[in-house]
Amino acid sequence: NIPDGHCIVGHVPNSRFPVHINVSDSITHNTAIIGVTGSGKSHLAFHMIDAMVDRGIKVLILDISRQHDLHLTQHNPTALKTPAEVKAWFEGASPIGIHQFGVDTSGYPNTTAGFVSAAFAELSKTKLERGRNIPAKLCVVFEEAHSLIPEWNQVAQKGDEQYVNRTARVILQGRKYGMGSLIITQRTANVTKTI
Repeated sequence: NIPDGHCIVGHVPNSRFPVHINVSDSITHNTAIIGVTGSGKSHLAFHMIDAMVDRGIKVLILDISRQHDLHLTQHNPTALKTPAEVKAWFEGASPIGIHQFGVDTSGYPNTTAGFVSAAFAELSKTKLERGRNIPAKLCVVFEEAHSLIPEWNQVAQKGDEQYVNRTARVILQGRKYGMGSLIITQRTANVTKTI
């Protein structure tokens, strides 16, 4: 029996037990998929993203691994090169927008903050109503999160702390607008604790 609002997104390895989640709660309360390399983190994320899309939730994927585009082709994801493209994607029909990091001279945290801020700018146009929560509308997926939103003592270049803080503030504020995140990493100690 699966509780109301939940869906099966995978199975525990070497087990007959399904993994089920409440998709909306996994976004509005933020979710982390943590495990060693090769343990199936991204595979589980693909199933979760499928479930989000099935429920009409937009998914913005920030992907250093460059594997999400390959595994989510059935959803016709939109390739996003710059944060300025987020508005058109968000207003369009494509449920998934993917930024695949190439050579990034401005640094991963800076680029990440730009995309997350652009997405929040679109969501924050929603009028909030007293006593009513906005349902899950957008999930930001941080693939290899330890590089995109590193803890303050793990940043790669001077100034990255301010970009990570900006991203964290947006994610924390975004919850009331139906925005949340899916953090995928094998290095939990290196990911900002704020999110």
